Amino acid sequence: MKDLEAKYRKAAREIYHDPGHIEIDDPNAEVSISDDEDADGVYVQAWVFVSTQEMEYLRDNAKAVLEA
Repeated sequence: MKDLEAKYRKAAREIYHDPGHIEIDDPNAEVSISDDEDADGVYVQAWVFVSTQEMEYLRDNAKAVLEA
């Protein structure tokens, strides 16, 4: 199972890793099998960077964002 988890982490890094925006920790990212029987894959834990500017924009515009 550890080898399979490592392969999913590697795939997640190669496909989604974008330094400073989306990061997958290696070798510690959690790998979770979906409860959905139709799912053909797993969830791999990742970090997503949210800047202060983005947070302030969402805070200041939350109503407009939620109503969009």
